[in-house]
Amino acid sequence: MTVGERRRRVWRWVVGVWMALVAVGGGLTLFIQDSVEARAPYVGEGRSPMPTSTADGGDCPRPTPEPGGTVAYACVFKVR
Repeated sequence: MTVGERRRRVWRWVVGVWMALVAVGGGLTLFIQDSVEARAPYVGEGRSPMPTSTADGGDCPRPTPEPGGTVAYACVFKVR
């Protein structure tokens, strides 16, 4: 067996192993995706959106912008 033949044989093995790993990885990816989709939704999914008013029933206070400017504000809600 010459050096060139040995290189070709090793190269074929490398390519064959790589192709097998790609096929197994693709199959596992599809299997995992299917099993995740079949599960029940996560705890956070399906909940109603955040409330638009404060706990005492009043709306979130919004500051009035000064002429020619904008005002950034944030409301904090405590969720149990």
